[in-house]
Amino acid sequence: MHDCSGKEMYLEHCRETWLNPDMVCLVYDITNKESFGHCKYWMEKVKDMFSSEKKMIGCLIGNKIDLDNRRMITQSSAKQLADSMNMKYFECSAVRTFFLALLFYFIKIKLFLLFQKDNHNIIEPFKHLAGQYV
Repeated sequence: MHDCSGKEMYLEHCRETWLNPDMVCLVYDITNKESFGHCKYWMEKVKDMFSSEKKMIGCLIGNKIDLDNRRMITQSSAKQLADSMNMKYFECSAVRTFFLALLFYFIKIKLFLLFQKDNHNIIEPFKHLAGQYV
């Protein structure tokens, strides 16, 4: 897992370390319109850097829900953007750890299914755990 913190100066480092990612998680601040506005840009950067033929798992994450009274981005706007980029949408609070377990559960199940997709004997006993995320 690599964090480029949304800064252009880390883009070259990202190219070197990301290599061939299986998943991309775009995180934005729900209290900051500029942060949200950069999500589409960063997804385009990811697509430009890597093979468009590869199916990549993705999620858009609205962070800082503990500051909901300062929210600038509606859930419906964020969900609409996530859908347009073929991503699953989550909200969380990294500070208060709200909903982080659900987010990491989604990542775990998606990656597990991705790496085990050709071996149905391994997947079947655990498929019930994936629920709506399969």
